[in-house]
Amino acid sequence: MPVPIRVDPSIEPRLRAINAMPTPMPERERHKYGVKDLRPGSYFRIKDGIQDRTYQVLAFYRYAEAEKKGGEWREKKNADQWFELKVLCLNSGREMFLEWEEDDGLQVFIGVKTLKMKALQVVGKSSAGLTGDDLDRFEEDDEGKIEYDGEILEYEDDGDALFFKEEKSGVHFFYYDFENEQGDRVLGVEGWGDEEDPDYEVSLGQKVDPKTIEVIVIGGGN
Repeated sequence: MPVPIRVDPSIEPRLRAINAMPTPMPERERHKYGVKDLRPGSYFRIKDGIQDRTYQVLAFYRYAEAEKKGGEWREKKNADQWFELKVLCLNSGREMFLEWEEDDGLQVFIGVKTLKMKALQVVGKSSAGLTGDDLDRFEEDDEGKIEYDGEILEYEDDGDALFFKEEKSGVHFFYYDFENEQGDRVLGVEGWGDEEDPDYEVSLGQKVDPKTIEVIVIGGGN
C-alpha cells in the first residue's frame, strides 16, 4: 500500500512569489530605499543578526485618527497616520503584517501572532481574560496592565481611527495599545463593527529596527 505524501500547503504560494520576483536591484542601490517605499509587488529582507528572512508585499493599507461629526466618523484634520503592509514570508509561507509610523522617529513593528481576549490576564484581576469593561476602565483611569505568556504589557493609548483600503471610504474601529517595559513588544486590541458589541481583534507585535530592512525590489501601485 503506497504511503500518502503530505505536501506543505505553504510551498505553492512561496514558489509563486519567488517565481514572480523581478530581477533584484543592485546592492549598491538598495541603501536609497526603506520601509516607506514598500508597496504591493515589493520584496525586502529583514536581517538583524537573529533572523534573515525575505518578504513579498501583498497589500498596502492606511490608518488615520478619526472623530465623529454629524453622526459620521471622519478623518481628523492633520490626523496622525500609520501604515500597514500585508506580507508573505518566503521562508515560512506565513502571511504577516508589518506596520510603520512616524512617532518620535520611524517606528516599525511586525506581527508575531494573533490572540484571543481570553488568553490575556488583567493584572490585579482574579478572573482570566480581558473584557470590554476592562478596556473601558483602562481608558477612564488612563492606566492598566495585562499579562501574556509571563510578560507584562502596560496600557499606552486608545482612540478611534479609520481603516483605508485602496483609499476608499474609511471603516471605523477603535483601538487600545499596550507595550512592554523595554518598548520592543506591543499588543493591540481593536474593536470592529457594532460599537456596543464589537468584534475584537488582538495582535502581538515585535519591534523591528528600520536599518535592518533591505529593499530588494521596488513595487508599485496601492
